[in-house]
Amino acid sequence: MLIKTRDFGELEINEKDIICFPKGIPAFENLTRYVLINYPHENIAPMWLQSVDDSSLCFIVFDPFLYVADYEPVISHSDRSELKCENTEDLRYLVIAVIPEDMTQTTINLKSPLVINIRNNLAIQAVLEADYLIRYPLFAEKGV
Repeated sequence: MLIKTRDFGELEINEKDIICFPKGIPAFENLTRYVLINYPHENIAPMWLQSVDDSSLCFIVFDPFLYVADYEPVISHSDRSELKCENTEDLRYLVIAVIPEDMTQTTINLKSPLVINIRNNLAIQAVLEADYLIRYPLFAEKGV
């Protein structure tokens, strides 16, 4: 399947890689299909969560566990049910970044991670009960 992207032009994606947010992402409820782009290599930050249906919508996301040593997100039973998740090991957490002109001031939202069930590609944006920051400085623990 060929899609248009905000940052990479046209890309060929496999339809099985589409991540579905059945309720959308808050403020973008009408857009439910996304693909995760790892560029230039897999598992290297940042990543792009690109809308399949709107080329202008793309979120820069990070794996929070690479930046926050004590991050231990726990989602509610209803969130797990929505994801059709029986095993928490099937969950992948990503956090949305806000990147200002001075990239060293980038923040990530630890309070409301994107949670993806890697078995069925269902996803939600959860709101954690734990007291995590919405604007956590990305480079705080790395000393950048």
